[in-house]
Amino acid sequence: MSEQLDLLDWVPPTASVLAFPQRRNVGRVRRVAALIEKRRSDESRQKCFDKELWALCQLLKAHGLPEQVVDRQLDEFTAAVNAELWRREARRRPGGRA
Repeated sequence: MSEQLDLLDWVPPTASVLAFPQRRNVGRVRRVAALIEKRRSDESRQKCFDKELWALCQLLKAHGLPEQVVDRQLDEFTAAVNAELWRREARRRPGGRA
């Protein structure tokens, strides 16, 4: 027979919930995409995006998120901005509105 576990020794598993994942922050994603679109050169676009990403990083760190969560949120935000830029480009092309 197996040994009976003491109920008081049991520790419930911990979990964390991210209240607002950045990939779903549509307003910020669209604002950053619009800022990037206004830039003329690739260098200017990259500087603009780097500045926005740095600001988001500082905000997430200020909220006390662990480094790995911040990194994941920045990656997801980057993917969301890229998707928004592709969506905007597709709309400008003839036949882009499906």
